[in-house]
Amino acid sequence: MRSYHVQRPGAHGSQPIAAALVVAGVLALWAASAFAFAPTRVTVDGVPRTLPMGTTVAEVAASGVTTATFGDLVSVGGSVATTGGGLPPAVALDGRAAARDARVPDGAVLVSSRGVDVTESVVTTLAATDIPVVEEGDGPTVTLTSLGAPGLAIATIGEVSGELVEGAPLVEASPMVLVRSGPPSGSKLVALTFDDGPWPGQTEAVLEILARERVRATFFMLGLRVQRAPDLARRVVAEGHVVGNHTQSHTLLARAPLARIRYEMATGETVIKRYTGVEPTWFRAPGGSVSPAVKAQAKALGERMAGWGIDPGDWKRPPARFIVQRVVAAARPGAIILLHDGGGDRKQTIDALPAIIGQLKAQGYTFVTLDEMYAPR
Repeated sequence: MRSYHVQRPGAHGSQPIAAALVVAGVLALWAASAFAFAPTRVTVDGVPRTLPMGTTVAEVAASGVTTATFGDLVSVGGSVATTGGGLPPAVALDGRAAARDARVPDGAVLVSSRGVDVTESVVTTLAATDIPVVEEGDGPTVTLTSLGAPGLAIATIGEVSGELVEGAPLVEASPMVLVRSGPPSGSKLVALTFDDGPWPGQTEAVLEILARERVRATFFMLGLRVQRAPDLARRVVAEGHVVGNHTQSHTLLARAPLARIRYEMATGETVIKRYTGVEPTWFRAPGGSVSPAVKAQAKALGERMAGWGIDPGDWKRPPARFIVQRVVAAARPGAIILLHDGGGDRKQTIDALPAIIGQLKAQGYTFVTLDEMYAPR
């Protein structure tokens, strides 16, 4: 029998063709990849930039390469709630407004302008209303007789700012009642008070003048200063002066969180008591910065709020003669005089003190502590 070898047509001739197709495919894929990752050279706000091919106008606006900024998030009351919280910058492409999804071609010139402001959303919620404050009587000292209570309302407020749009009361607030009082009418009493000490080198000078003039005063001390100069704080007490609480670190309290208010006031009292053995019964807020929460905390600590009637601005360090003139000109029975023995250089205050005492004594005034001025009669 004969053997036959069957050869399929073109079996050997097709191999070069297949190889060529593979090479062509690889080259095409490489070319496509190179094209896809080729950089796009553009100008953004006058600065040459290189962007990935296919970058959109929106991506340029959000990338931070523009000189224009985002718009702001505006509160319902019209103030800025969040800087940069609005829309991203608008970007013109080759001098024309462009859709945000438009792709940026090679060689394009882009110019940005500030983004549009956006007004915050509003939410409806239950909210506490402020405690109204009612003051009764007249005088430089304040006694809290009723804490009051906040009300309750359904309120529409700004989602970010918390600003009120409108509200409908559900429960009326009850007022905080403050009773002002002073010394008996016609008595020529004045009280010298000193804030921000004890301050080594200055408090001693004040004490020496007071001892020489046989005058007692009230010193509103900072807890931190007492910790640094405990012997000086004890000397103030030993020489017969009254010590009051002026917070731990001289924080302005009116807008402080409740936790901070409690810390500053309670810690100041604790430190003063620990180092001097005296529990303060008077509180003076730094800068006169008070709120219902501050007054409530003073009552909780058993401390009476102390203000002042005469402030010569000695902390601004005017010449001593100006301090004397301002105090003497404003003097009246029951006045509380605000001075400082700490918080900085108080040379002018120390220089003015003998003349203040001498001139007011000559007018018939008697100097007393706050305890003496407001003692029951």
